[in-house]
Amino acid sequence: MARYSAPYRLLKPTTKGGNYYYRLGNDPKRIRHSTGCKNESAARAFCENLLAEGQNSGPTMVLAHFADDFFIEGRCQFLSDKKSDGHPITPKLAQDYRAYLDNYILPYFGQTKLAEITTASIRRWRNAIMDRSFVPATLRTGKPPAAETINKVVRIFKIVLDYAEDEEFITKNPINKIDFLSRESYKRRDILTKDEIKLLFPKDDKELLTIWGTVEKIALIHVLITSGMRSGEVRALKWTDVDWENNGIKITKAIKEDRSIGTTKSGTMRGTILPKQTIHYLKQWKETANCPENEFIFQGQKPYTPASPQKLRDAFLRGLKKVGINQDGKRNLVIHSLRHTYNTTMLEVMDPADLRSVVGHSSEVMTMRYSHQTPENVIKIVKKRYKKTIDKIWE
Repeated sequence: MARYSAPYRLLKPTTKGGNYYYRLGNDPKRIRHSTGCKNESAARAFCENLLAEGQNSGPTMVLAHFADDFFIEGRCQFLSDKKSDGHPITPKLAQDYRAYLDNYILPYFGQTKLAEITTASIRRWRNAIMDRSFVPATLRTGKPPAAETINKVVRIFKIVLDYAEDEEFITKNPINKIDFLSRESYKRRDILTKDEIKLLFPKDDKELLTIWGTVEKIALIHVLITSGMRSGEVRALKWTDVDWENNGIKITKAIKEDRSIGTTKSGTMRGTILPKQTIHYLKQWKETANCPENEFIFQGQKPYTPASPQKLRDAFLRGLKKVGINQDGKRNLVIHSLRHTYNTTMLEVMDPADLRSVVGHSSEVMTMRYSHQTPENVIKIVKKRYKKTIDKIWE
């Protein structure tokens, strides 16, 4: 017989400003679950919603609600447990743990249901930090955090998910399969194979739209993969940068980390040509967008703003998921992988010096073959030498 006749029992916060908890009436273990709510009416509504959906085990609990009290003195079970075990966490260390949680973990996973946090999604999150397609708010430098820092954040994430497992929100902690980064180097970025590119961009228009969701995302990812451009350079593109007559693109600027428009990474302007299929996608997007010529090709949420790095990352991950690429997250496929894919593909057909020029390798600026040419002239030169080859290799 259940301990309580009611389907659940609401428990008041043990500290001022804390969360309400609940116990299920039919739970013989009397496990206490956090509602993530600080007032009684919201907490009761949360519980009623769980019951209405028939999900009494709490699979709708998102990480932000579950972790609301973590590493906060007087409200955190972990801190209380460490203290009772004779290994108390100092207030300063607890504050540091909370800062990592707030800046590295919750912005990415906060609204994700605990039951939907997988080993693969944790690997993608870590790869995104390493690739800087996801930048924690407190990260001040232009470089990704050190391996030791990322490993520390993973350990903190493990603490939170261990407690989620203890409270039976999840059956097992997905982070246990994650290996720590070595101090020597980050995992090398992987590239897409030719067969995988064909899967991502099928000939059938209906199937293509199913994979990417919008014409804009089709054009966005195809530009990245067939131009060798950096993400900041693609985000800075305007319609005036497209040379429709020569199937070319002028690469003259880039969006910086502070969202300002600056020079490219190499500090130089360059040009290249796109395969006819990419131009086709761009024309389709231009007709759909119906934007002025001086507008960004790929826009942010607000008018007249460039797309965010998150938009690029989300679009890419959607495509991979739709066609079943890297579902276990073991390959390091990130936005910058598209630039590496381009370099690897074009090395088969393009002179290395020409390739360095069109992709703008910053380490090769002084030896770039076309460094004295305008982007318009480079487009014409590359078109004359490689147009047929480029069209064929990306068809």
